[in-house]
Amino acid sequence: MKGPKGKYAWTTTVGEKGQIAILAVLGCGRKYFNRKTAFARYLAKASLGIYVLYYPILVATCYIL
Repeated sequence: MKGPKGKYAWTTTVGEKGQIAILAVLGCGRKYFNRKTAFARYLAKASLGIYVLYYPILVATCYIL
């Protein structure tokens, strides 16, 4: 089986490899990082507080830079 010919023939393969890589990362994340730990439960409960504290720090850092 021959692939498409031309200057941009490789872009099809790159796109397909990218999609496969994304699916592989999602699959690994689902298998290995789908656990309920004490730290994950804490972050789920404290996420609003973390966001409220993080955002002003982020804005101040961007302003300084």
